[in-house]
Order: sequence, then structure tokens, then C-alpha cells
Amino acid sequence: MQRLYLILKFARTPEFVVLSGPGINLSEYRHRIPDIVVVRADGFLVAEVFEARPPLLAVEVASRRARLYDRTRKKTVYEQYGIESYWIVNPDVEQPDITAFPLLGGKYEQAGYAIDEKMFTTQVPFPVSFAPAQLLSTEPLR
Repeated sequence: MQRLYLILKFARTPEFVVLSGPGINLSEYRHRIPDIVVVRADGFLVAEVFEARPPLLAVEVASRRARLYDRTRKKTVYEQYGIESYWIVNPDVEQPDITAFPLLGGKYEQAGYAIDEKMFTTQVPFPVSFAPAQLLSTEPLR
């Protein structure tokens, strides 16, 4: 999902870092590798293999076989770890979509959803707006 990575990278403000496929440490023995994360730039170490603090945003690109896992178990694990926002992107060629779950009161609540050409707009972790169809497009990003 390179296009989403680029959209986020171009939209970010200097206090954030966007990473593609980084590892995060949930505990000493539990690790996850989201497709994309956003972390705070302060204290971020490029040399670290796994980020030791919860990212502000974790993005998972759902595959057919992992779709249920992303919406259930992985969502619960990220929620318990305290990741402030979790997005699930469904890259379906016919109807791509994105669902956003901010952490509210310790639980993820669905707060955003967009499908195909409908715009997905959020302020968290920084202002960004795009349509899920753009993620599958071959047109240049503007």
C-alpha cells in the first residue's frame, strides 16, 4: 500500500514520522508489524528495529484471509497496547474502503469510513484527506 504511505508522508507535519512496515514491541515477547505506522518524531530512533512506544496510528491493509483477524484479534491487541488510532484498508479493486477506529475511553470506536470515491478525512494524527479509490489508482498523486 505504497500510495497510502506516500499520501501520509506528504501530509504529515514535522513532529511526526511515517513508517512503512515497521515492527512495534507490544511486550518483551510480543511483536507486531503493521503495514504503516505514524509515530512522534521526538525520541524516534531510526536504528531501532522495533519501536518501543505505541504508535499514534497503525494501518493494516486487509487481505482476504486476514480480514477477520484484522477486525477482531489484531484490533483488540492494538487497543490493549494503547495505539491511539487504527485504520483498516480493504484494497478491493471493485470497492476499496477504509475504516478508522480512534481509541476512546480505552476502546476503539468506529469514527470514520469511506468507500471508493468518497473522501476519507481525518485530523488524527494530522490532517489528511483522500478517497480509497486513489489508493489503487495509477494516476500521479497531486
